[in-house]
Amino acid sequence: MFDFDGLSPVTLAATAGLLIVSYTYSSGITKSKNEYAPGPKGLPFFGTRFSSTPWKDFEQWGKKYGDIMYFKSFGKGILVLNSHSAAVDLLDRRGGNYSDRQIFIVNEYLTRGLSFGLANYGDMWRKMRRAGHECLSRTGVTRYYQVQQKEALIFTENLLRDSSQWDQEVYRTAASGLLTAVYDMPPRESANDPIILKFNDFHEILISAVSPGVIEYLPWLQYLPSIMTPWKTKAQKGYLELSSFFMELFGSVKSQMHGAKENPGFAEFLIRDKDRLGLTETESAWLAANIVAGFGSNMQNTEALLWLFLAMIAYPDKQRKCQEELDAVVGQSRMPTFEDKDSLPYIKATVRELLRWRAISPLGNEHLTKEDDWYQGYFIPKGTMCLANLWLMNRNCDVYGPNIEDFNPDRFIDDQGHLKPALSDTKDGHASYGFGQRICPARHLANDTLFIIIARLLWSAKLSPVVDKQTGKPIIPDLTATIVDGVKSRPLPFDVLVTPRFADAAEMVAQTRELSG
Repeated sequence: MFDFDGLSPVTLAATAGLLIVSYTYSSGITKSKNEYAPGPKGLPFFGTRFSSTPWKDFEQWGKKYGDIMYFKSFGKGILVLNSHSAAVDLLDRRGGNYSDRQIFIVNEYLTRGLSFGLANYGDMWRKMRRAGHECLSRTGVTRYYQVQQKEALIFTENLLRDSSQWDQEVYRTAASGLLTAVYDMPPRESANDPIILKFNDFHEILISAVSPGVIEYLPWLQYLPSIMTPWKTKAQKGYLELSSFFMELFGSVKSQMHGAKENPGFAEFLIRDKDRLGLTETESAWLAANIVAGFGSNMQNTEALLWLFLAMIAYPDKQRKCQEELDAVVGQSRMPTFEDKDSLPYIKATVRELLRWRAISPLGNEHLTKEDDWYQGYFIPKGTMCLANLWLMNRNCDVYGPNIEDFNPDRFIDDQGHLKPALSDTKDGHASYGFGQRICPARHLANDTLFIIIARLLWSAKLSPVVDKQTGKPIIPDLTATIVDGVKSRPLPFDVLVTPRFADAAEMVAQTRELSG
């Protein structure tokens, strides 16, 4: 793990303050305050400050200032969008102007612009985006059905055998499935598998590299001698190590390609179509790695599954409704497959509700304006950071109905028991995958992974809270307590009991595993 910290908070505050003074004098005031969207004034020099859960701050401010807010923080203009309509109007319909990303200097040294989710708008990013969306489209991801079914099977079998480390099994499953889909690897046996650990490190490194530090406010510091900029040496070394690792994995796929496959992995797709896609081998290797551990489906799947276990033990009636549907459609003589998907609307509604109830990244991907713009009479300057408050959008009672804090898949089911069509502005029935050209490219893969895991797990197992040995009462974890880690949030650690739901469940899971090879 690389540590890019080097200056104290006091130094950061002082230098940032000096920078803002300089910024104020150098930039001047090009528009009157009345032409910007309303927002909190903030402190002199430092601007507006917020807590470790800014999406909740934005919700409170929105009650006063509305769905569109503009303010400055450490000299940076920030536009917050609190409604689906505003996000769609700007990030979707004007996506060409809202598809850039803020440059993080440490990240530039660490990834050299090759991290797809963090790359600036440009030719390489457009090529990566095209490749990702083409291979991971709604129809394209069906090639991974067998991989996902097998991982869901292994996940279920392992938990029925021992659920004491259930959260580690979640991490293993999310990573293993993506490694198989991308690199055609066999399933990983442990969350401590060396390859999984390296990708976990990569993800954490990315989070560190985009955490604002003094270098972002005083960029000239990067040109100081190496002895005064140890972070730069670490980042440059990190790039070489990561590139070597990614190229090794990519090269392994290339060396094992023999003839055309019916369902090639993502890396093989990049290799076979390299001329048409226009990506270099290094760019392709980094893109493949970003699908596994960038700001994409691995993060969504991992954190979403952690919240799933919490939802199932806190709302046992919803767990039972899932199981009743599975019994009615599938029965207890075989495990569910993707062929059952269209007949399992409540399982699909559970996936939607899970991602609505707890958006994994509450503010999604940031967007940066490439040019000046106007919206609803308000001026939006070039270089403005735009944040869609996904957390608040997913809690809009006008869209999702009452009791918005409750986990309730029924809000997506109509009176005939069918899955309701998703409102156009809500994408997949929720806003958690983001908007515009920065929308999660692996969202269809993530949806399918969650569907088959939920279906196979709840078909075979009952999830229950553990019982307090002293009181004899079930221990229900705090539903509101979260761990915020960079751009993602997850529940506090808790225990859960996984037991067979019917007499032959464990045996049938084992038999299905044996037959699957």
